[in-house]
Amino acid sequence: MAEQPANYYDILEVSPRASAEVLRAAYKSLMQRHHPDKHGTDSRMAQRASLIAQAYGVLSDSRQRAAYDAQLARQQTPRPTLSAAHAPSNTRRAAAPAPRSNWYLWLLATVIALCGAAMWALSGKKPVTRPDASAAQPPASQPVAQKPETASPTTTDSSSKASDSKAPSPLQIALLGSDLRIVLASTEPLPENLEASRHILTIPALTVDIGPADADKFASSLTQHKETVLAKLADKLVYASYPELKIDGDKYLARFIQDALREITGTQGLDDKTSTSANSTPANTEAPRYGIVAVTLPASFGLR
Repeated sequence: MAEQPANYYDILEVSPRASAEVLRAAYKSLMQRHHPDKHGTDSRMAQRASLIAQAYGVLSDSRQRAAYDAQLARQQTPRPTLSAAHAPSNTRRAAAPAPRSNWYLWLLATVIALCGAAMWALSGKKPVTRPDASAAQPPASQPVAQKPETASPTTTDSSSKASDSKAPSPLQIALLGSDLRIVLASTEPLPENLEASRHILTIPALTVDIGPADADKFASSLTQHKETVLAKLADKLVYASYPELKIDGDKYLARFIQDALREITGTQGLDDKTSTSANSTPANTEAPRYGIVAVTLPASFGLR
């Protein structure tokens, strides 16, 4: 049996500074490569898949990952050696630079003060005297005129531009007519025909948001091929991560389904055929949204 890697990052073959997206991609790739269902009765692959799932279960959780990183840092911290902090006191005093004289700063300040006094004398300006406080106040019988308030043109223009550039709302359709039941791929070797030992994922409802670009045409095509799309989606959901379903829940499942549906329908949420001109305003620089732009789970999924 191969020697176990030094830590969880080595198991997932990623850097300790890897982001959550990189960890997720590495986990999916390794599980597809080492999944025991693809290698029959090879116990090494089953143990390897179990280690991959264990490593990802720790590193995908921010708290567990922080604690694990602290543990690795303690294991890898070298012993302190004799440095300048432990050097004899007479050595440190000898290395300290001698204080520099600040006479030139006093000279510079004196020159600046003399120049200012000379400029004031040459200008010939009389000192400003403060008027009497009583003279500054208007008589009680005379009302103080107030300047009428006018609407700011900048605010009006910005509000009108914001209303003109408001994007249309996406079209939302329901994709499931009944519960979708998925048997997740197991990361541990199981006896033959023992499905009850596997994790079961149940999705009661699923809606998708379709971007405004050709929304009716795309929605009609998606509805027409709904059965085929759901069958392909079920094949992909088999490899959903059980640890992430337990940690992130609906957020992870919605993101997983969205990526799967975009791959199945051949859309990435943006129309690549649309380009923007150099004179476009910031509100119109994004291409029209096309295809599946979001996935919503109206009811929480079931998992056992």
